[in-house]
Amino acid sequence: MSSASATTPTTSDNSSETNTATNLNRSDGNSNGSNQNNRRNNRNGPYVPSAMRNFKGKIDSLPVLGTKAERTSQNYAAFLKALETHVLTTFKRPEDIAPAVSDLIYPQVTISKNFPTRRRLMAANGLEFEEGPIDETKDEKDAREARNKDINESIELLLKSELADYTKRAVLAKSNMASLWGIVIGQCTDSLQEQIRAEDEYETNSSNYDCIWLIKTLKKVISGVTAQSNIYHSLFHALKDFYNIRQQDNENVEAYYRRFQDRLQMVGLSHGEILDSNKLIQHEAKKGKTMTPSEASDQFLAMAFIENANSSRYNLLWRELTNGISMKKDLYPKTLAEAVHLLTHWKGTPNENVRLERGGLVPVI
Repeated sequence: MSSASATTPTTSDNSSETNTATNLNRSDGNSNGSNQNNRRNNRNGPYVPSAMRNFKGKIDSLPVLGTKAERTSQNYAAFLKALETHVLTTFKRPEDIAPAVSDLIYPQVTISKNFPTRRRLMAANGLEFEEGPIDETKDEKDAREARNKDINESIELLLKSELADYTKRAVLAKSNMASLWGIVIGQCTDSLQEQIRAEDEYETNSSNYDCIWLIKTLKKVISGVTAQSNIYHSLFHALKDFYNIRQQDNENVEAYYRRFQDRLQMVGLSHGEILDSNKLIQHEAKKGKTMTPSEASDQFLAMAFIENANSSRYNLLWRELTNGISMKKDLYPKTLAEAVHLLTHWKGTPNENVRLERGGLVPVI
């Protein structure tokens, strides 16, 4: 993944957020002050209360986070990308910690994939024990067994070293997670920290420095979903935010994808689902096509990703996809990965070197 800017974006894809911020200004009780605030908003984007504007995090290169009351529009995906970049450039053994930020994978899971075993070490070093032929002489057998003994002794020494390194790596990962917790909390305003501490599982997770819990919880809290929230209200707005997402004019496909996934995850964290695929699966079955719930969901997300792409850049693509349907040639991507690939490689103008086929763009031979 490419690195991201460490500054807090000021753009928003939801005009209602800006309107909400403007209404906050109008409630100040001073018409002159409100006018000045509104003029400032027109220049610089959504209104940010002074407590948020004056707050500085522990790491200058990282964006700061506040409660929804402190700032209605926050690009959490950009924060996570900047945090991942910080981990990759400043932590020891960052390959164990970065997945916790980017993919919510605990370091123990990442590290355990490389647990040293004799078989793995022998394969990694291109070693194998020799098997003797049936007509092997005693001298040949003695020589072969001596070579196998040398290999075994070497592997034993290597295994001992690798196990020691594995233990150090696990200890370092635990220390790094504690550091990561401190960094993330250090970018949160006092009010946001108070809301995090009010969450039911805070004591247990803070004592274990469970950063994945913290990342998930922050995503909910800055969106206004707290332990005291009405879950139906939270889910409604999570779904609304997902369906209202639009790729911005200055936003590349990777950044759009991150925001898309951010909104999608928020629906799950609000105890909801984007799609009940049962009827879609039944519809496909009538056409003789077998489809799993995950496949149906993935195809729907691919459609949502394509349809919410930037209109000025992908208008011609939409036209080709629609025309394909008219010609009974469905060229819409069937997975979210295909949709991302299609938008990434679409040039916006006819290209005689490629053509649109099922699954995306293919070269003309």
